[in-house]
Amino acid sequence: MKPMNTPLPEDYYEYLQVSPNADQETIERIYRLLAKKFHPDNSDTGNIDKFNILTKAYQTLADSEKRAAYDVQYEKARNREFKAFSEMAAFEGAGTDGQIRKAILSLLYIRRRDTPETPGVGNWEMEKVVGLPEKIIAFHIWYLKEKKWISMIDTGGYAITAAGVDEIEEDGIVLGKDLLLDDASVTDPRSMIEEETPGRVSDYENAIASLKAKVALNPDNIAAWVGITYYNNKLGREEAALAAARKILQLKPTFSAEDFEKVLSLKFRVDGMKNAALLQKAGIY
Repeated sequence: MKPMNTPLPEDYYEYLQVSPNADQETIERIYRLLAKKFHPDNSDTGNIDKFNILTKAYQTLADSEKRAAYDVQYEKARNREFKAFSEMAAFEGAGTDGQIRKAILSLLYIRRRDTPETPGVGNWEMEKVVGLPEKIIAFHIWYLKEKKWISMIDTGGYAITAAGVDEIEEDGIVLGKDLLLDDASVTDPRSMIEEETPGRVSDYENAIASLKAKVALNPDNIAAWVGITYYNNKLGREEAALAAARKILQLKPTFSAEDFEKVLSLKFRVDGMKNAALLQKAGIY
C-alpha cells in the first residue's frame, strides 16, 4: 500500500472523548468537565498540555462552520484508512488472542507509518475498527504495553513503538475484514460501575448513536433495540429506555427478561441484571 499523501487531521473527537455524531450540547458539557479537570489552576489533576489540546478541539467542534469543514477532511482520511486496513485481510473472524493482538498492532503500525505526525489511535476508534468491545481489548492493550510494543501518548490514545514495529514486521501484518464494524463493536466500552465519568457517559451516547443507525437500516434488529434500552437505562433516560423495550415487545411479544440478559451477555458482553425493574415496567418478564 502506498503511503497516504493527505495526513490525518488531529482527532478532535478523540481528544474530547465524544463521538463524531455528538451534538453541540454534549460537546459543550464534556469539554467543561474535562477542562475543569485539566485546567492548570487545578492542583490535583491540572495539565496545561492536555488543557490546550482540549481547548483547541473544542474551538473547532463548537463552531458549526469550522466543524463542518473539519468533518469533511476527517471522514475522507478515516475512510481511506479503514479501507486500507480491511484490504489487508489475512484470516477470517476475530481469531485467537494472538491474532487480536496482531490486529491491534497492525492498526497502530499503519497509523504510525502513514501519518507519523498523528500516530495515535483512541479507544473508541480502536473498538470501531477492530470490532471488539473495550472489555476484551483492554486485556490485549495491557499485554502490548507490558511488552513495550505500544505506549499511551499525550492525547490519551495509543501508538506503536519501535519495538512494536519490529515485532509486526517480523511476524507480518495480520488483519481481518471480519474484524471491522462487527455487531459486537458496539458494546459497553467501560466497566460497569456506579460513578459515571464524562468519558463513560460519552461512550454510552456513542453506543446509542451507533445502535440507532442500525435500527434505522433494520427496524427489526432486536439486539440493537436491547442495546438502546440498556444504554439509555444506564444514562437514567427512563422514557427512552422504556420506549426501546416496548419496541422489542412489539417485534417479539414472547421476548423475556431472560432473553434480554442473554442478548446483553452474548452481543454486548455486559451484566444487565440491574434492568429488571425497567423491563417489568415495560411488560417484559
